[in-house]
Amino acid sequence: MINLTQYVQIFEGGASGHMMHVIDETDFTCQDLLDLIDDLFGGKISNATEKLDGTNIQASMNNQNEVVFIRNKGDLNSERGGMTIQDMVEKWKDKPTVQKAFVSAGKTLEKIFKRIGSKFFNPDPNTRLLVNCECIVSGTTNIMYYDDDQVDFHNIWVYKKEGDEWKKDSVTKDGLDVIQKAIEKDDKAKLTPNIIIQVTKDSNKFANEYKKKVIDLFKSEGLGKDATIEDWKKKRFENIAPEWMTEKDAFFNRWFNSDKSVNIRILKKSYPEHADEIVSIDKKDYKKYVKDVIEPIDDLFLDMSNKVIELTSGLINDGVKDKVIINLKNEIEATKKLVDEKGTQEDKDKLRDQLLRLQKLGNKLNSTEGIVFTWKDRMMKMTGSFAAANAIIGAKYRIK
Repeated sequence: MINLTQYVQIFEGGASGHMMHVIDETDFTCQDLLDLIDDLFGGKISNATEKLDGTNIQASMNNQNEVVFIRNKGDLNSERGGMTIQDMVEKWKDKPTVQKAFVSAGKTLEKIFKRIGSKFFNPDPNTRLLVNCECIVSGTTNIMYYDDDQVDFHNIWVYKKEGDEWKKDSVTKDGLDVIQKAIEKDDKAKLTPNIIIQVTKDSNKFANEYKKKVIDLFKSEGLGKDATIEDWKKKRFENIAPEWMTEKDAFFNRWFNSDKSVNIRILKKSYPEHADEIVSIDKKDYKKYVKDVIEPIDDLFLDMSNKVIELTSGLINDGVKDKVIINLKNEIEATKKLVDEKGTQEDKDKLRDQLLRLQKLGNKLNSTEGIVFTWKDRMMKMTGSFAAANAIIGAKYRIK
């Protein structure tokens, strides 16, 4: 009997959604950030895992003993209850690296799940268990190099039948022990392991340096330790944007929080003398305001993320760091050449911005996408140099 204790987590990709960066938690106060820094550098984060640069998928077995793979609601509610390996071969035939990751993982999962049996995944007619997995392959799936194929098991999603549809009920780690027992030595699979943020003789110094930067950041906008990240962003927007644009929260909420409850038509009527400007900014130029507002706190936390990752042990690429970083540098150089030869001016501007982000990090690359941890009952990620490297190398997929 499986104890389906709820375990709240967020994982990225496919059916799993998007995971927040620390600075996306906009209700965190300055004091929260100071406390988090103390915990990160003080060895008090004991639940950290690595965020892999792979491809996410959920997998299960149906009542016909077929191993199936789920990327969306359509797969989940289909007659078979998901895709077969052959379905995945067809679905991603135009994306060979993604296809390779899913097919490699699929073959591993088939072996493991068949040892467990379909009853585990279908404990009763109205309950289904989907295992949330991250698939990586030797070489690169996205931008990060790995030495070998692997499937990491994050957790188990519990779905309940409501009418004709399956709806997510909870997320749990209970039952992963059953999967662990079914994994054999030759399987390229493991439960996502915890990693350690090491405390060193310099940890206290690092913590104090970053805490001072956070306090100075809030002070620069006339704010104290009880102010939130949202308060800071609003205050900074008020100091950067024209006065008419900050009289109401409509522009801020629309551009920073994707809140379009106040539509452009109403805003144009409210500010008729700026009607054409509002349309122009809303189409594209608002991104400059967002960038200018966010940049200082983004820079600070990218730098801190890099430092935390430097102190982290137990990462999958620990033994091949140099190889991974050389690969990333080569990819960045190849992308720079491609953008210079074939890119538009917009491509060149984006590249320049991301190279500047790396420059602010001292051009220090790390060998992981990042780390994931839970703090104050929220799961979040820190990604350091990966954020800029990913944005740079990703350009090669846009430019033909």
